[in-house]
Amino acid sequence: MLAITVEVAPASTARLSNTLRDNIDLFLSMRKLARQLRGGSKASASTRPVTAARVRRAQQLAPAEIREALAPFGYYAPVIESQLEITDDRYRARYLVDPGPATRLRNVDIAIVGAAAALPAVQRAQAAVDLEPGDRLRHERYASAKAALLDAAYSAGFLDAAWTRSELRVDAPALAADVVLHLDSGERYYFGEFDLRQDILRPRFAERFIPIKPGEPFDATRLVDLQLLLGDTDYFDRVEVDADRGAAQARRVPVVIETTPNRSQRYRLGLGYGTDTGPRGRLGTEFRRLNRRGHQFSADLQASAIRNTLAAEYRVPFKNVVEDRYRFFARVEQAEVGDADTDQFSIGAQREESWRGLRRQLYLKYDGENFAFGDAPSQQSRLLIAGVALSYQRADDPLFARRGVSVTLDLHGAEAALASETTFIRGTLGANAVWPLGQRGRLLFRGEAGITEADDFSRLPPAERYFTGGDRSVRGYAFQTLSPENAAGDDIGGSRLTVASVEVDYLLRGNLGVAAFFDHGGASEQIGSGLSSGVGLGLRYRSPVGMVRVDLAHPLDDEDTAVRLHLSLGPDL
Repeated sequence: MLAITVEVAPASTARLSNTLRDNIDLFLSMRKLARQLRGGSKASASTRPVTAARVRRAQQLAPAEIREALAPFGYYAPVIESQLEITDDRYRARYLVDPGPATRLRNVDIAIVGAAAALPAVQRAQAAVDLEPGDRLRHERYASAKAALLDAAYSAGFLDAAWTRSELRVDAPALAADVVLHLDSGERYYFGEFDLRQDILRPRFAERFIPIKPGEPFDATRLVDLQLLLGDTDYFDRVEVDADRGAAQARRVPVVIETTPNRSQRYRLGLGYGTDTGPRGRLGTEFRRLNRRGHQFSADLQASAIRNTLAAEYRVPFKNVVEDRYRFFARVEQAEVGDADTDQFSIGAQREESWRGLRRQLYLKYDGENFAFGDAPSQQSRLLIAGVALSYQRADDPLFARRGVSVTLDLHGAEAALASETTFIRGTLGANAVWPLGQRGRLLFRGEAGITEADDFSRLPPAERYFTGGDRSVRGYAFQTLSPENAAGDDIGGSRLTVASVEVDYLLRGNLGVAAFFDHGGASEQIGSGLSSGVGLGLRYRSPVGMVRVDLAHPLDDEDTAVRLHLSLGPDL
């Protein structure tokens, strides 16, 4: 049976990196013949059979193929010894390779002529070129430099940019190479008129989705961002953006946007399980467009072992119609909060918008709640609450951040003289941060602090008190069990909140990893008092919808519990 064995090895005094070996394997005809034989019956019927003549021809080609494989890495003077042993129908090809001395860059001449040379984006691209005299010649760096400079000029609107000289000259005997890259940017182009083709929204409203104005410098990356922006809205299912350079007049490029409308209505059905909530389900519907002004409506029914909620929301876009919304909402809910059984309703309005680099929510709502802790008599609360919430998030990946930070601040309150049972003010600050640890590890920090001041804290409903403990709080303790207690031992919530967590996770293989963590915190009547700690280990799985976390946590301040299981899912920020 015909068989071929191929070995590529360094000469006795040489070094041969895995990268060089892999590239040599790609070029070797002998390696291709060996793979064809191993493929057996899988080989195509049109494939020429492997014969002794083809093997001998491959052996003759091998030195030239190895030189060709080494040249892109700057090795133009290799020493190659090839051997072919034949025993019956078995061939053993062996190649001893000394790459030889590396060819170095001698002169590097990079110049950009034209108005593009003054643009910061193009200057940054030129500064990032990884070609310096004395460096080992690497063909891919030369090719990358050419592509990066031309792309930078084109993205900045210089659509006629072209190389007047692009040369890589290798002086093999001198082991030297010279690079010449001269780019003429030509004249700059600008955006012309935008033609957004759709028939589901008012034209004047739909045009507000386009953040680019005619006459602005042409930028190809902005067109990509525009396509993604329109595709992320609920209104369009498919978006194609075409800049018709051939139709440009006076260097103004018209842009045509073809769209396909989304279905006007969407339904949602979800089932799940969490150690905080137990089994849970969700049924919802959303009307993506109620009219040609882009108004939307959604309704959701959520049920779990500790909370049942029916909520509805009407949304009206304004200002920046991509992100800014007026929201009018109503909600009824039955829930267990701490050791309280509650019946709640809420109705209100909210303005959500960008503000000084943050997301801001201004809201006014009327909350009603009937609640009872344990066997205590039922209480009633009615509050007209005004508040503001600010948030900031920056991450390299919204679902699996390697580096990022998020901060949220919520401040709200009520006044007894304005349709409320009592006067109070409450502020809560939360922060999350992620830093990389090597290539596969991360350090995660989570913190939360809150304070409530009230004329009569006993009249505040559970929704306005602090509880902690659970999957995304202090692990090792049951959900909302870390709080002050009444005389009957019921968890009644506190006026102060302190939570801090530090965690290290590491992906062992693919998307599967492990984690270790320490959590500390609690709800109390005084900052820093009544805090509990938990430590543990966990499994991690990076899923398409965020990190899946399976944690086993040991509560350091609960002698009756050795370990508690926690399950959670979602992004880290």
